[in-house]
Amino acid sequence: MRCIIVPMDPLIIWAIVCLTAALILFAVEMFIPAGGTVGFAAALCLIAGVVLLFLVNPVAGLVGAIVVLACVPFVFALVVRIWPDTPVARWLTLRTSLKARTGPGAGEDDENPGTDESVEDRKLIGVVGSAVTDLRPVGVCLLEGQRRECMSEGGVVRAGRPVKVVAVDGMELKVREVLEG
Repeated sequence: MRCIIVPMDPLIIWAIVCLTAALILFAVEMFIPAGGTVGFAAALCLIAGVVLLFLVNPVAGLVGAIVVLACVPFVFALVVRIWPDTPVARWLTLRTSLKARTGPGAGEDDENPGTDESVEDRKLIGVVGSAVTDLRPVGVCLLEGQRRECMSEGGVVRAGRPVKVVAVDGMELKVREVLEG
């Protein structure tokens, strides 16, 4: 048996390099917030790869163009499916990861599923504190040693008066003045 080495056309090599670079750049676009610049470079590499295939052979160019056109929708669907769970997407949308929400208390906050603050705030219901500023109806209260913005449920509450957390609406704490007596 004799091994025959067939020399490869440099245009085919460059076409493969451009198409591979396009795939890598599309993957990088998911993780780097560059405003679409990396995606634009990926699209240019994709077009350059198909053009190089046409320069090698019109049939190879046509096959390459059909494969690219068939694969692009699937790649975009994959990106749409994967991107929301990337660290960049969570940072840009200010959302916690799914793993962080699967612990105790997960699913309790259906109105704002990305925040853990609301779950923590619900634990404050029934806590008694004091108004630091006048609540007209919004002001600052001292609850468990922390200054928190609260809304009075029953009119104006003067500074220094004791208040009790009666409800949590999203991230808003609703308090009522505790009447001594």
